[in-house]
Amino acid sequence: MHTAIILAAGNSSRIKNSKSKIFLKIKKNTLIDSTISLAKKTNPAEIYIVIKKKDFIYFKSKKYRNIKFLFQKKPLGTGDAFKTFINSYNGSSNNFLILYGDTPFINLEDINKMLKLINKNPIIILGFKTNKNQDLGLIKVNKKKQVLKIIEYKNANKNDKKINICNSGVFVMNKMAANYTKKIAKDNIAKEYYLTEIIKILKRQKIFTKVVITKNILGSKGINTIKDYKLNKIFFN
Repeated sequence: MHTAIILAAGNSSRIKNSKSKIFLKIKKNTLIDSTISLAKKTNPAEIYIVIKKKDFIYFKSKKYRNIKFLFQKKPLGTGDAFKTFINSYNGSSNNFLILYGDTPFINLEDINKMLKLINKNPIIILGFKTNKNQDLGLIKVNKKKQVLKIIEYKNANKNDKKINICNSGVFVMNKMAANYTKKIAKDNIAKEYYLTEIIKILKRQKIFTKVVITKNILGSKGINTIKDYKLNKIFFN
């Protein structure tokens, strides 16, 4: 049994739109509605969405009545958004699927694979291979395909940028790993809490994680800029 958490409280600063980018439309649906639809297809016990309080006005329709909403006080990163969830969660799910309001076109087959693998691993990360990365996190693995760390692109050095496995941001994690996210500290450069720091925290405990590589590169990149939005609109319409 798993619970789905959709992180959707970002500032959308690179989109430069008056509304949050999660309300942009593709296929006549907003990005957040498409992500909700994806989450429902995984048959979760519950769905939570972490948003900014000012955006809650858009979710008062009856179609959202079975979804639970949590408010991130300040946009302090994915780690802080997930802490908003885990600090308030008192349900019985053993596993958590983490999705994003601006990344609705993840393949369901990839998620189902991750949900199967979580029984033997504390965290499963969805990654993809590309040599054209310019802003996404880089996943460093060893010969056993265990994840050693995820390096934020803005913090990556010249050698790091040679890594061709990129982080989609989509995780499945068990309850033990989820509780360790409370230990995530603020990044000194970005002044945010990165959910990816959980990899380092677990590694110090000699607990390693695995990555699932998807061929769905465009759908796994997420929509961060107007260019991303236009590409997704062309491909997924």
